[in-house]
Amino acid sequence: MQSLSRVSGLLPAAALALSLACIAPAFAESYSYIATPAVGGENFSTLTGTAEGSGTWYTLYCVDVGTLQMNDILVVAGESQIQQPSATTAILLSAQLSRTSTPCADIAAAGFVYPGGTDVAAANGYNVTVNEYRGVSPKTANITIPLGGTDAHYLVYNVHASADMAVPANTGGLQVLRIRPDS
Repeated sequence: MQSLSRVSGLLPAAALALSLACIAPAFAESYSYIATPAVGGENFSTLTGTAEGSGTWYTLYCVDVGTLQMNDILVVAGESQIQQPSATTAILLSAQLSRTSTPCADIAAAGFVYPGGTDVAAANGYNVTVNEYRGVSPKTANITIPLGGTDAHYLVYNVHASADMAVPANTGGLQVLRIRPDS
């Protein structure tokens, strides 16, 4: 495990996901590791700030995990870096992980506004201050797909900010390990 945690750019949860990928074949029918978001922060350079509590969330990353079956297990790790070097007051940032049935391309076409879905990692909020103008929010989740829960096969990493923020290219991402247990 120590060597996995040294892999450049991986979150601790992603290192866990990689280790699970090594053992998944021992107890699973199949597994997939998906780490290329269809909607990426590098395509979304400015996060438009909205008033606190307005409910406007933007999708930074979206991954289509493919066909889901009941009892599939998803191990999800996401992270974003959002910054505002010219901030003169504290800015509230929030992040969440969700499942949705809206395709990634449709989310991008709608201006990256989160279309709604089911939260799988509750929103967390934190302040970005004038002295520390950058915020990083890692989010993780482990999900077992319930009966009737197979339609929402897009995992999304959503953010909200109380002021306009920048999303630097190549500073975050969303990784999903799908495990399909033996029937």
